[in-house]
Amino acid sequence: MVRPADTAASLLVVRVENPGPGASLTQQQLGVLRARPVDPNTLEDIQGFTPLELGHHYRALLSPDGRTLATIVWPSGSTNTGGVLHFVDPLAWTVRTTGVEINGATTWLGWSKDSAQLFWMRYVGDPDLTQYAIFSTDAATPAAREVLRLPAGFQPHETRLVGSRLAVVGSMHQRGLATGDASVAFVDMAAGRISSLLPLAGLRLGQFNVTEPGLYPYRMIMPGLAWDLPRGRLIVVDAERDVLRVVDLNSATESGPLAIRAHAAKGPGEAKMVSTTRKVAALSPDGRWLYVSGLREDVAGHGPDVHLTSLALQRIDMTDRS
Repeated sequence: MVRPADTAASLLVVRVENPGPGASLTQQQLGVLRARPVDPNTLEDIQGFTPLELGHHYRALLSPDGRTLATIVWPSGSTNTGGVLHFVDPLAWTVRTTGVEINGATTWLGWSKDSAQLFWMRYVGDPDLTQYAIFSTDAATPAAREVLRLPAGFQPHETRLVGSRLAVVGSMHQRGLATGDASVAFVDMAAGRISSLLPLAGLRLGQFNVTEPGLYPYRMIMPGLAWDLPRGRLIVVDAERDVLRVVDLNSATESGPLAIRAHAAKGPGEAKMVSTTRKVAALSPDGRWLYVSGLREDVAGHGPDVHLTSLALQRIDMTDRS
């Protein structure tokens, strides 16, 4: 790839573009994804850069040191096979195509703190078995290595790298339905094993078979998660009750469930106590204030009717929480 002298690619914009002559029929019909550097002030394309080819769909993550952009590029939308890992140097504007193939959608992508290793998680099961595996590669000498497989049936929801360990929030599933309470799996990345599995008793996460008069017999239940990595904790807000839990990511222990005492609330008060489908949680940078909101979606058992109920926005003081 080429770039203009003394010009850095600090901001990229991805667009669907005409693939040009020689492209496949599918590419001609759908277009291809390309990333082009733009001026951060004017948002206009910076002339002279060769665009970065991103295929039909992609996933990308910049390393902590800002020197390597990892991109996984899939050529087709019909399957997630044929994905290839690339390392882009955003300063020199060069691409290093690796021999690492990723034949599946990645549910998580992460860099080590020192930018030396890239990790990803993808599905490796079959229709009858939920199974996910974690993989890694060195950035200097790319070669895929399977670190470990999560317990059979464990469906990951959110993942974060905490030091040398991986914290994975999920729940057990069978044939697409949740079969138990949520838990946090702590993975020792160096040893390639699960060092601890912390159950969150009474917390439901995932799609459940339910009996609710007049409604669709399945409900997706999504608790709110707020990761506070600087203080080594995860705050989990129950989607069905006004309680939260504080997970210590260093000791793999939890406090809770703790009753929510909102410092302030704004919104439809009648919705506060409903059994919600989804809660969303966000933490202030100093870790003191937790903001929680949510939505319950009721789908009729017959017909297209959908009823949405919003939750009040709550502000919770976390200073008195362990």
